[in-house]
Amino acid sequence: MRAGTLAGAPVAVKRVSLAGPGDAAAFRREATALAALAGCDRVAGLVAARALPPDYCLVTPLCPGGSLGGALARGWRPGSAAAALRLGADVAAAVAAVHAAGFVHRDVKPDNVLLGACREMWG
Repeated sequence: MRAGTLAGAPVAVKRVSLAGPGDAAAFRREATALAALAGCDRVAGLVAARALPPDYCLVTPLCPGGSLGGALARGWRPGSAAAALRLGADVAAAVAAVHAAGFVHRDVKPDNVLLGACREMWG
């Protein structure tokens, strides 16, 4: 994942390598899901995509708080049990929003949980 700007806004660019015949279909499914979730305030929706060989990429809003996985790797922990519960409830609400849009997120893990601008709200 790389950071950049698009039309003056900070974005994250995920470059995708297509190694097999099913990879193009998986790329299209992910792009379609992100596009459908672009208006959801709990999910980083799709801003742009490029699907022309050999460059495939997805562009989403940049999440300045980084990922939960990155924060945990740097030693961050929620400040209290209540903060950990709020974080868990926020993740559950995001997964519920994805499901309500008709998609199943099959890779919920700390690296895929974006913390947003203020990690402080979780202690």
